[in-house]
Amino acid sequence: MKYKVKTWLETKFGASSWQTKKLLAWHIRPGYSVALQLDQPADDIESGSDSYALLWLPVASAMEVPGSIEQCLYGEGEGRHSNTNASCGLEKGHSAIRLKLENAFQLEL
Repeated sequence: MKYKVKTWLETKFGASSWQTKKLLAWHIRPGYSVALQLDQPADDIESGSDSYALLWLPVASAMEVPGSIEQCLYGEGEGRHSNTNASCGLEKGHSAIRLKLENAFQLEL
């Protein structure tokens, strides 16, 4: 699923703004980025399984996310994937939301 999300993001926003081995990020507008986690699910690399994708957004986006998508809120002081810290709106000290996308239909919601 993460490869479908990557393709979807590239189609909507162009090439990623930066990348690490574990994360791709797109700067959408000033102060707002989205980040796609590449190191989960871990089985993806070995088995070719692509069961879900983890997408990180600034917490302000939470109001726009349908309830059918699994969400995990990370408060200002809570730990999260360290590679998100370089993305606008996802920096350390800011709240963030992690979405677990499990099918292509969720990309269009």
